[in-house]
Amino acid sequence: MSQGIGHFAAGVSGGFLILLTNPRMIPNFIKNDIFFVGLMGFWAMLPDVIQFVDSDILVSLHNSVWANVFWFHRFLDLTDPGDTTLFSVGLLAIALFMGYLYFRKVQK
Repeated sequence: MSQGIGHFAAGVSGGFLILLTNPRMIPNFIKNDIFFVGLMGFWAMLPDVIQFVDSDILVSLHNSVWANVFWFHRFLDLTDPGDTTLFSVGLLAIALFMGYLYFRKVQK
C-alpha cells in the first residue's frame, strides 16, 4: 500500500495532465485550475477512506481493480507494497514537473 502523499501526488499529476492536454474537460462550475488539480489529488486518495470508516463495501472497492478509477490507486498500492518514502518522493517529483510544465504553458 503506497503512502497517502504518493496517491495525492499521482492525482495532482493527473490533474495537470488534463489541464495540459484538454482544459475543456473541466466542468464549468470549477473556476480555478489549481482547485481542480487539488480535487484530483483528493480523488486519488478516496479509496483510502477505509482507514477512517469501517465498511465491507469500501474495503472490497479498495482491494478491487475498480480502485484504479481513482488515478490508478490499486496499481500504486501493488507497485509499492512497503510504503517506501522514495516511491512517494518520486511521485511528488513527477507532480512538481507536471506543475512546472503547466505554469510554463500558462505564462506563454
